[in-house]
Amino acid sequence: MIKEFMDTIKNRAGLQGPIIKSERTLFQGNFNHTEIYKDSLNNEFIVRRMNPEGRLVEIPRIEAEYKGVGFLSNPNNSVFYRTYLQQAKTAHDLQEVGIPVIMPRVTTENFQIIDFFHNSMNLTESWLHNHPKASEYTTLMLDELRNAHKKGVLLGDRRGGNELILENGTFKFIDFDIGIAGPEAREFDVAGFFYFIAHKVHIGNNERLPELLITLRKFLHSDEVKNNYNWPLLISYIKRYYNYFENDGFYRFDTSDQNKRFVTALLEE
Repeated sequence: MIKEFMDTIKNRAGLQGPIIKSERTLFQGNFNHTEIYKDSLNNEFIVRRMNPEGRLVEIPRIEAEYKGVGFLSNPNNSVFYRTYLQQAKTAHDLQEVGIPVIMPRVTTENFQIIDFFHNSMNLTESWLHNHPKASEYTTLMLDELRNAHKKGVLLGDRRGGNELILENGTFKFIDFDIGIAGPEAREFDVAGFFYFIAHKVHIGNNERLPELLITLRKFLHSDEVKNNYNWPLLISYIKRYYNYFENDGFYRFDTSDQNKRFVTALLEE
């Protein structure tokens, strides 16, 4: 991104002096190009720009997944892709009802500017790097996800990488590219998280899988969840995720036996 462009937006973002590119790099997802810049006071921030080529690959894959798990079999359910302005509105709506989120500094149709948080990690990394409070953060995230659902706000795409643990110990939701809607969206939101966090812990830090199982079971079998979700539907979606990915092989556990043992223990009363 050229210097002249950064200079035109620095005042809107509350930045100081010349804007230069940071030596830090970020993982590049398919939906966005992401780069880190800094101002003359060494305040670092992330610039997100659309990645049209990546979206051509990722959107069909997401739609195939949601269809394969059965979410799009119901014509009243849908998946959609939020613009940056829609993402900012979703973050604002969540913040308004008390859900912790990272709010962008600047949002336009073409880019977002978001603060860069030093020494942060996402929820998956807390398990993979043996953070002592990984289970506590997972419970917190699930409780806040449930609170958002109760207040009528759907997040979408909760997979353990879109939840940020900051250096001060606070927890924030990030990344609202993918949206879902429909009568089964709340249950689908929870089921997807259950599958993907378990998969990533399995392949990255298998020794903590029993602890994760206890954490997920406690949430899933709580009266709060049974009373506020269509519990049979939620169970059905969890099963569909495991069956779909076991057969498809895209996010498959190393062995189907371990897959079945985990999901059986997760779902049993």
